Order: sequence, then C-alpha cells, then structure tokens
Amino acid sequence: MFLLVEKVQNTLSYKLKYVNMGSGMGVQYSKSDVPLDLDRLKNDVIVINNAGSYAAVLSPM
Repeated sequence: MFLLVEKVQNTLSYKLKYVNMGSGMGVQYSKSDVPLDLDRLKNDVIVINNAGSYAAVLSPM
C-alpha cells in the first residue's frame, strides 16, 4: 500500500497529508488468506511517519 501511495504522489505531483488505511485489516475471509504481519505493518508505519512525507493512520478494528 505504501508503494502505491508514493506512486500516486509522484504521478500527480501532489503530496498527501494523511493516508487512512481503513479498518478490517487482518480479517481472514478464507483459509487461503495470509495472516497480517503486524510487526511488519508497525515498522512500515513508523518509517513512513518518521519520514514526514505523510502520516499513515490506522483505524481501530
């Protein structure tokens, strides 16, 4: 998702303030769905928020 945000910003030459990642992340709808890697998500959000380009916002589940 973060790579998509960067691509959109670069393509449109527009800087976003926030990216709301929505809710329901990690919900497994079928047995083949891969579980959400919370540690990776946490680390990605920290990196993005520290970069200051935009804030990644997580909605509660």
